[in-house]
Amino acid sequence: MLEHVYPQLKSVSAYRSLLQEPAGESLVGLYRALAHGDGEGAIDYYTALFEAVATQGFDSLGAWFQDRMRYGTSPFAAAAARGTESEALTRAAEHDIGVFARVAALPCRELKQAIAALLPEQWAQAVEDLPQWREEVPFDFQEMRRFYRVNGDGMFARYRAFNWSRNRLLPVEHPDFVPEEELWGYQLQRDKVVANTRRLIEGKAVNNVLLFGDPGTGKSATVKSLLGVPGFESLRLIEVHKTDLGDLGELLRMLAHRPQKFILFIDDLAFDKDDMTYSLLKSVLEGGLEPRS
Repeated sequence: MLEHVYPQLKSVSAYRSLLQEPAGESLVGLYRALAHGDGEGAIDYYTALFEAVATQGFDSLGAWFQDRMRYGTSPFAAAAARGTESEALTRAAEHDIGVFARVAALPCRELKQAIAALLPEQWAQAVEDLPQWREEVPFDFQEMRRFYRVNGDGMFARYRAFNWSRNRLLPVEHPDFVPEEELWGYQLQRDKVVANTRRLIEGKAVNNVLLFGDPGTGKSATVKSLLGVPGFESLRLIEVHKTDLGDLGELLRMLAHRPQKFILFIDDLAFDKDDMTYSLLKSVLEGGLEPRS
């Protein structure tokens, strides 16, 4: 079995970028060294692979593969998220995921035995002492395709909150989330926001929303609390600062055709008579040649 792994890894195409990451390069290097009879090189790549996988918080190759396929970028993930995957791309992705599953299931003891067979006897204890990762396969092709169609791909699958700043979308790993039970008062107003957002989640026509009132009355907290409403798992919240309103068109094009639903949240919105950003926002709200997202 081990002698077939290197050719199979070299045949990966739809997820080729995964094997160009440090852990992926070490994985390919390990099986290349085994295929070429390079025992010392195999040890170097084995230990580098273990370090790379452990550094990212995983104790199995299967978990690492699953994480990188879910949250990395690949042509199949992007196409599956839009529902536009071609037959050729689907076949390539199914092949690649099958290769990853077989590699993840290989016992470390077999790898260590193969390495030991390429080295003199004095290496036996060093090879025996090599650390081991768990053998598990927590994914298959159908599971991965379902994940993309529900959650999208890349950072939109991993994160739920973002900042749009200087033409860049920056993920917020730990958003300032306010649980609904901590919001007191203004139930009628908050219910309207939730109801409008629920229509968005359901794919129905919705309104833009303007929340106004005295400081501390819960306007921003109401918006942030939407991330915790049951059934709103596909919702993503993007905070846009007033100074970046001129780039909203680019942001909207970036979000088009994704399976998630997005709220663009502009906090502390105020204009004076000479402020041209009002016109920029107005043109985005009213639309132009491009259809409204």
